[in-house]
Amino acid sequence: MNKQLLVDSSGQRLTLGVLLGRGGEGQVYDILNTSNVAKLYHNPVTGSKCDKLQVMCHGVSPGLARIAAWPVSLVSEQAGKVCGYIMPRVEQDFAEIVCLHNPSLRKKAFPTTDYAFIVHAAMNCAAAFATVHKENHIIGDVNQKNILVNSKAMIRLIDCDSFQVSGAGRLFPCEVGVPEYTPPELQGKSFGHVLRTCNHDNFGLAVQIFLLLMMGRHPFAGIYKGANSPPVSLDESIKGYMYAYDRQALSRHEISPPQDAMGFQLLPTRMIEYFERAFGPGSDAMGARPTAEQWRRELGALLQSLVTCPAGHKFPSHVHSCPWCAPSSAIYFEGRTLPKPKVSASPANNAVPSPAVAAGTGATAPVQGASSAVNGAAGTGTVPGNGGSTGQRSPIIKVLGSLLEFAVRWIVYLFLMGIVRGIISALFQ
Repeated sequence: MNKQLLVDSSGQRLTLGVLLGRGGEGQVYDILNTSNVAKLYHNPVTGSKCDKLQVMCHGVSPGLARIAAWPVSLVSEQAGKVCGYIMPRVEQDFAEIVCLHNPSLRKKAFPTTDYAFIVHAAMNCAAAFATVHKENHIIGDVNQKNILVNSKAMIRLIDCDSFQVSGAGRLFPCEVGVPEYTPPELQGKSFGHVLRTCNHDNFGLAVQIFLLLMMGRHPFAGIYKGANSPPVSLDESIKGYMYAYDRQALSRHEISPPQDAMGFQLLPTRMIEYFERAFGPGSDAMGARPTAEQWRRELGALLQSLVTCPAGHKFPSHVHSCPWCAPSSAIYFEGRTLPKPKVSASPANNAVPSPAVAAGTGATAPVQGASSAVNGAAGTGTVPGNGGSTGQRSPIIKVLGSLLEFAVRWIVYLFLMGIVRGIISALFQ
């Protein structure tokens, strides 16, 4: 392929710039003097693959263009052989969504993030899925690498040429998938001839939302407590509908969440029900799982319900105290340093309220500094773990302390004087 002799669908010559990325299928190059990039395949594009790209280029909508790196034009050699496609350039401030739901990666990629930002990103992710579904397409290969997020919680979908696409009276399947995001009914199947549905996508979307809201914990990663052999892999747990956070998980599957996972009380009741509908038995029925639009609305309601604790953390208003102020939650978000507490005559006013949510590490990778404490606790100016009181000493205790200090000093003085007298007597004997 001569990269100097490439043209778009209208015959316009393309001037390629630097190589931006390389993958298993091809390479992505900047196109000079435009806001687009070109993906060039390693192998010639023929048959149904070429037809699929043509359908995608002709069917791009304003909605798809806003949320996805969607093909907008074919790239061909001057001889007419298709070798790739043109798509909008994704800005450099976008990162893979795993950098947001993994606590250790989040501190590097999004250091000033709070829970409101995470809920906002989850809502926008659901909105992006809803846009794709409205156009009668299916993402299919939902995973943590083809969903990007930026510092404004905006979402971009990439690798769109792998989507299941409908158009021109034809359906072009998605032939790939990642087990961790594949619903139970498709586990172990070959995707080449599988007709994907929105309900399949809605499983992967629910996994993404769960990872975001629950600090990187996968919904099917739990602790097996049964007498039989435990599942050997995450996809085996998914295939068995062994959702670890189901309110009946222990009796139904003899499985429970990890001990250090975030407490599920953090989420509203309706959202807990949504996750059970998405992951539990019977979710494989057509339309059984919550739709992307339903998730968007519910996450929007959660976003509106968030309140701020004195340390600056955002948390849902139905939780009576800030879960992020617990010392074990210091790995998740940083709180601002609080001013020194005002002295109260009543020690009870300085008591640290117990967190309403059991907070643990929740990390999917080792986290540095996990033992550090958060400055401040909800409703107080004390540091967690200091006994919960900063009360002032009473005047009587102050007087007794001064007398004791005076007595100790006087005893030391007499002792030293006795030693000095002994030395002088010895010298003049």
